[in-house]
Amino acid sequence: MNLELVSTLLYFLVGGFLVFLAVTVLRDNFANRLNRLTGAMLFFAGLGPLFVSLSDVILQSQISPAQFEETTLYHLYPLWTFFFPFMLIFAWTFPVDRFSTFKNHRIQYLVFIPPLVHLMLLLFYDSAVDMLSVFELDPERTGFVTL
Repeated sequence: MNLELVSTLLYFLVGGFLVFLAVTVLRDNFANRLNRLTGAMLFFAGLGPLFVSLSDVILQSQISPAQFEETTLYHLYPLWTFFFPFMLIFAWTFPVDRFSTFKNHRIQYLVFIPPLVHLMLLLFYDSAVDMLSVFELDPERTGFVTL
């Protein structure tokens, strides 16, 4: 048994345990806001190791790395970064709810804008080079927004 298989299995077990823990916390008391935040935070934290282990399994199979970059799994990997906004909201909520002093309670959702923009950019562009090629001035193109 090689080291790559052990690390893949370890990633899969840790990610699976975190997702299981998230489901357990949510089932305990879904009505409690703190449980929902903790469950979401653990769920997105578990997605990172699960996607790493699944991508390792796919890369060790017969598929080429170029074909793997075209799969949906490759582009959904950044979903785990939603862990950080949930962790920030959890820190604002526990042990004292600091949102109760806010006039507008929906302002807390602004922390989700950077991961959403990052995810949208990665879904539409394979790499940062493809994204920056939109801004190149090419005489063969007819306009600035022509792709």
